[in-house]
Amino acid sequence: MVMTYDGHSWHNYDADYMTAHLGVAGSRDYSDIIFAPDDSSHFYVSSFGYGLIEFRNNEFYQHYNPSNSGLEPVLTGASYPYIWVDGLTWDADGNLWMLNNCINGVKVLMKDQTWVALTNAACADLGRTQQLLISTQNPNIKFVSSIRDGLGVFDDNGTISDQSDDRAVLVTEFADAAGGSLVLPRLSFVYQTASGVLLLGTEVGLYRIDEPEQILTGYRT
Repeated sequence: MVMTYDGHSWHNYDADYMTAHLGVAGSRDYSDIIFAPDDSSHFYVSSFGYGLIEFRNNEFYQHYNPSNSGLEPVLTGASYPYIWVDGLTWDADGNLWMLNNCINGVKVLMKDQTWVALTNAACADLGRTQQLLISTQNPNIKFVSSIRDGLGVFDDNGTISDQSDDRAVLVTEFADAAGGSLVLPRLSFVYQTASGVLLLGTEVGLYRIDEPEQILTGYRT
């Protein structure tokens, strides 16, 4: 189900409601939800399998899939293309960022309703992506987490649709305090503090990166 609470009452969208509006039997596996910055009755829901769903005035409004958006399916040839979306994030200009798992990792629904696909080394073809963060210090820098593949970091240079000036890396290991190397284990959560410190939750403990923007220039700690 999809369920929202407005401070006074619940709005519940059960399996029958979602199936009727998506036109897909058994629609499920909702992975993320994000509300419009200026309207709590306008929100988006992502799904592991069914793309992106938009609600307005607390009612179904639009279902984004490969036929009407820039989203791409992980699997094709089945009765319904499998579209895996997660990591919904707004930027300050009102563009909606998201992860399109396993397929050219980052998609952006621009404020003008056009779509942009980012295909750099930090996000392309990553398996089991989970979070997309916009840096608290520099909004041009984004962090992409993949449970299996590591941490992606890229700088779009403020030109989302022009990737020719982007910088991007995929981090799979870090230098430790003793000068050795630590392979980044399974990554379950990423958080950045207001002061810019990046915290990585892994299966063996917490990693702290004090200057995460320096990752783009080869700094690993």
